[in-house]
Amino acid sequence: MDTNEALTLLLSNLRQKYNHYNSIMTATRDLLDLSDGRDAESFGILLNIRGNSMSQVDKLDSQNKDIITKLPEQLKNKINECLWPSGVPITLDNPLQTEIFDTSKRNNQLLLRIIEADDQLTKVVKKH
Repeated sequence: MDTNEALTLLLSNLRQKYNHYNSIMTATRDLLDLSDGRDAESFGILLNIRGNSMSQVDKLDSQNKDIITKLPEQLKNKINECLWPSGVPITLDNPLQTEIFDTSKRNNQLLLRIIEADDQLTKVVKKH
């Protein structure tokens, strides 16, 4: 697999990851709506949906890490910084790298919203 193919696959995986994050967010919101405990069956189904999406995210992360290990060293460092920013400024060389950075940023923003919703859900569930 050449570098461009690897980056294209990485971007595809990031887009799929966003879709799974979106599913996790929706399930978490729905769980909050059902947290009164009156519909245990739906609550269980939503937990399964959420868990399956989380498993898919883990698989995509694993695939992405494998793809990154096969990149040239300089590009590997740049893509790692795109996916897991440390605050170090980077220069992106082409639109594909920019799209990877932007998609990763959207994923991270959605993940923060999921964490907030999950914290709310945990508080509500602990009360019951």
